[in-house]
Amino acid sequence: MADRLEEFQKFRADLNEEILACGHLGIKRFFALDHQAYEPGPLGTKQKRIARPVASAVLRCDDCITYHLVRCGEEGWKRERK
Repeated sequence: MADRLEEFQKFRADLNEEILACGHLGIKRFFALDHQAYEPGPLGTKQKRIARPVASAVLRCDDCITYHLVRCGEEGWKRERK
């Protein structure tokens, strides 16, 4: 499982690099807006992060769900073990 996650993250990083290298102003603005959305404000970054996997699930985007779950983990969200 860890290998698949590392492969996914490398693919995503490579693709983001390629997309940003195209120099399209609209794409650069979208990436900047996405980054700014997670800046601390009335809601903290951690709280904003937990909402994204839900939105991705509604859209049924497995890659987005994976990406946002990884980012939630980076923000400190943990799966409760029973």
